[in-house]
Amino acid sequence: MGLTEAARRILVTHWLLILLCGLAGGTGMYALSGSGPAEYTASTRLLLGSPDPAVTEDVTAIADSAQAIVTSPGLVRDVLDEAGGDRDAIEFAERAVAVRALGGSGVLELSATDTSPVLAADVANALTDRLMASWVETSGGQVSEVIAALQAQIITTNADITTLERKSTELDLQILDAVDPREIERLEAERTAISVQLEGLVQNRLLLQSEMGGLFIDAASGTEPQIIDPAVPPAQADPRNTISSVALGVFLGLLIGVAIAALIESFHPTLVGVYAIADELKAPVLGTLPSRRLIQPLRPTPVGAALAKRVQLAAAGAKATNLELVSVGPKIDLSNFDEAFGFSHDRGMEDVHANGGRGPSVHVFGAPGPDDGESNGQGATALVVVTPSVLKRSQLRSLQDLQSFTTWPLLGVIAYHRSAFGHSPNLDQPPVPGA
Repeated sequence: MGLTEAARRILVTHWLLILLCGLAGGTGMYALSGSGPAEYTASTRLLLGSPDPAVTEDVTAIADSAQAIVTSPGLVRDVLDEAGGDRDAIEFAERAVAVRALGGSGVLELSATDTSPVLAADVANALTDRLMASWVETSGGQVSEVIAALQAQIITTNADITTLERKSTELDLQILDAVDPREIERLEAERTAISVQLEGLVQNRLLLQSEMGGLFIDAASGTEPQIIDPAVPPAQADPRNTISSVALGVFLGLLIGVAIAALIESFHPTLVGVYAIADELKAPVLGTLPSRRLIQPLRPTPVGAALAKRVQLAAAGAKATNLELVSVGPKIDLSNFDEAFGFSHDRGMEDVHANGGRGPSVHVFGAPGPDDGESNGQGATALVVVTPSVLKRSQLRSLQDLQSFTTWPLLGVIAYHRSAFGHSPNLDQPPVPGA
């Protein structure tokens, strides 16, 4: 079974079930989105670093660092205790506290969400104060530690330079006092090596001093953290995002409906389309009726005339003189079928063949016509199946049993949409034999 056939069986046959599941999912999500208490979000705007950062990555890094600080469970617990909020600190930190960067400006927005607007504002302001204090302490401590480390390296380098300079002076004096050329050569080589080391230490000291000077300049020109806009209790509750929740509920409901329909089809498969039914019966398609009422007594239609020609051709090919109409699926009234399509119990239409013979005699199975079944005994009999275009495979069992014990060949299939025969009382009631 291909994907197209599976989709037709699931979507066409069970569209109402899928639609109802989608509506149920949307209704459920709508009820859930409106059932909880209203929530309020209070936010502060603050500046931690430079108001004009060099790159966007700097803003993102600052926002991530601030988010990590204010969502600390211990910090949130202390703030909630001070504000008098009886909330779970871990859940509140994960759900209700957020920090985001406002574009690339370096300004951050810290927000807190709660069912109480006053508590939300108090928590947002308290977290902002704690964030700024922690930021100043962390940033200042780091700069001081780096400067102290650089100063220690510079002191050590100065001591090494002094030691090498003293050794170089001693070697100069030894060279002046030496007489042996080899000794002089050895002392000069040693002095050259010390001079190379001394030059490297001097260069390293210059680099350390330059780095420390840059830190002093950055610290002097840095922007102090400041609050731009403190939080105030919000006057309006947050929107509930009802539309997105309903859309998600409808989508999930449709998926569940498709899954249920697929499960049903795996146990009770459906044949969708006249050609799927014809393939199952291994019979040709004689015709298909459009979705409108065509069975009108004594008023043959162009569709009926074309169908009659196809039936006559099939009967001539099978050498059948008697046709038995049998319906599968819903019980429908076929008593006017022969007249609507130009057939009659006591006469046949003009044969399409050139031999000038008469057409086949048509009967409704189980309901003999005015000839009292005399024609049934003359010549071969074939079955013509009238079926809806959508049918359960199990509903063909009765037709297959009929073929087995009558040995009548199946001439072909005529399909209709269920609305083709209207909604008369006869749709669900089989015709009474002999009535």
